[in-house]
Amino acid sequence: ALGKMDEAFVKRFGNELKLAKEGAVTGKFEHDMDKFYAESQLGLGSIIGVRDAFYDNAEHILGTSYSSARFSFLIALAGLIAVAAASAGLIVMVHRRVCRPIVDLTATMSRLASGDVSGDIAGAERGDEIGAMARAVERFLSDRRQLATTRSLLEAEQQRLTAIIDNTADSIVVLQGGRVLQLNRAAERMFGISNAQAADQPGDALLADFDWNPGAVPGIARDALALSRDGSTTPVEVSLNPVTSGTGSLVVLVIRAATL
Repeated sequence: ALGKMDEAFVKRFGNELKLAKEGAVTGKFEHDMDKFYAESQLGLGSIIGVRDAFYDNAEHILGTSYSSARFSFLIALAGLIAVAAASAGLIVMVHRRVCRPIVDLTATMSRLASGDVSGDIAGAERGDEIGAMARAVERFLSDRRQLATTRSLLEAEQQRLTAIIDNTADSIVVLQGGRVLQLNRAAERMFGISNAQAADQPGDALLADFDWNPGAVPGIARDALALSRDGSTTPVEVSLNPVTSGTGSLVVLVIRAATL
């Protein structure tokens, strides 16, 4: 199109303009008006051809750019979808592999803190840090269960011994640091006072002028006077027995009425 414009407009129509200018000066025109008009139409046609070629080229460039942009957009969209899918999968994996086990361990620890040692520990079979945490909690749970079992056995044994002591005919008084720690039922009847009322009372409040020195041979019965709450006294025989326990040194008094 540019070559045609150069030939038809620049050269041929330009030459016609040159001849027209020379003719205007000399008064002699080599070409008539029809020739000039025809050459001008060819020149203008070549310019229109350049314009149309420019439009066609621009349309082609735009079409190519649009196709390229659309292709790039589709690639970017596909990449975005892939990243979103990978992120969603990663979130699900993190939730299943990390968040949920940690939440389960937290719930288990809360249950253990409340004293509930039932149930199993999930995740102990894992080989990562969460599995190590789960195994540590599992060992702690096993220790708590063993402790709970031992405590239950001790409580049962204590109840059995308490039942034996309470049903013993002799009065039994347990002292700690010189003060009453426990009375059995026979002692409650003898002293006219309940176990709760006698708690933390000095031993002298129960036995008047009693020699609290166990002597070289503990357990030998000695005479004493039992002081009842109503102020009366009862002659008794008292066996004083020092006992060492986990709660400290205790003194167990076995008291029997001297008249029996």
